[in-house]
Amino acid sequence: FVRELRALAPTLPLLLMSGYAAGDEARSGLTPADLVGPTAFIAKPFATRELLDRIAALLAAERSAA
Repeated sequence: FVRELRALAPTLPLLLMSGYAAGDEARSGLTPADLVGPTAFIAKPFATRELLDRIAALLAAERSAA
């Protein structure tokens, strides 16, 4: 799904969620090429504050890139 989204909208900010630990994106089937562009990763379980912080960081990066 990430590959398809990147093909359609390479600059779309993506927040990827997984049950795998942070830094273990490879186990979720992602490659470094999938993580190009504004991308953040969050592992479950997470606190609401952490989710909000990740979203805010993605949006801030998008604004500064524009």
